[in-house]
Amino acid sequence: MQNFALYMLILAGFPTFMSGIILRFKPLIAGGICFWIIALIVNFSGPVLSPLGMPVAVMFGYLIPGYILKNKIDHDKV
Repeated sequence: MQNFALYMLILAGFPTFMSGIILRFKPLIAGGICFWIIALIVNFSGPVLSPLGMPVAVMFGYLIPGYILKNKIDHDKV
């Protein structure tokens, strides 16, 4: 199970990082890098902490940049 989370985090980080570069949106670039950093932490942590890596990475890699982008779009309409 530990290797599965590692590979999923590495694979999820790449399109997030590339989307941030294409959109020129720095929080999304940081989210992709966050996926990779958490993948390293999951790789070197024990089996007890490994399952916690995926929800933390999703929160920092997808949710926070997504809310920032939504607020940016909502404020640009006004």
